[in-house]
Amino acid sequence: MPLPIGHAAIGIATHNIFLDGNRQPINWQVGLLIVVLSNLPDIDVIFGLILQNNGSAFHRGPTHSILFSLVGGYAVYKVSLWLKKTQLLSWKTCVAIVFSHNLADYFFTTAPVSFFWPFEVYWSTDSTQWQQVFHTVFFEAAKDGAIVFGCAVIIIANMIVRRIAKRGGLRKTMTRYPFSFGRSLESVLPAKRLSLAAFLSITTTASLTTTTIGCFKQALKIIIPVQQASQRSQD
Repeated sequence: MPLPIGHAAIGIATHNIFLDGNRQPINWQVGLLIVVLSNLPDIDVIFGLILQNNGSAFHRGPTHSILFSLVGGYAVYKVSLWLKKTQLLSWKTCVAIVFSHNLADYFFTTAPVSFFWPFEVYWSTDSTQWQQVFHTVFFEAAKDGAIVFGCAVIIIANMIVRRIAKRGGLRKTMTRYPFSFGRSLESVLPAKRLSLAAFLSITTTASLTTTTIGCFKQALKIIIPVQQASQRSQD
């Protein structure tokens, strides 16, 4: 499953897609806000550790829902606005970054996610104590290498799409993120198509690559024991 570094990378990629060109792309304050937002749903791990000494006690529950993405993202937006007195991220971007965490858990893990809480809820069946959580977060971060690489590819592709769009006379359109609600459909649609095409092609390629690697690993798990058994029988 994605760890905090992986979720942060996905959050940065989400921010890049929703980036408003009129603002500075990223600085340490924006970066810190993205890290908080992208890992906000896993606050249930902290609650579980404090209340029941089990980080999985409430994991994958209400904080991994669409409702929490809306409420939590907007709440963090208002708090950051109150502390900073200037807008670092739009509330829509904050909500999207929080929701990216839940989507990542859905696509990169097999455990169910409580998207539609309070109408449905799923709880993690694992048991994780403080030591296990710290070890996973600080010593197993390398597992997110593929996710970080994929997010870097998405960011680079999105930058290329924006430059192509600007050269094609869509400079005004791309000063706002592709899903802008403040512009007419006619002005947004060409840029939106470009961004969606790039995003879909990258995610499709990543999915096919992941599936191929998974099938290859499963094949190795079958082939290697057969070969070992064959060698033993020959000996």
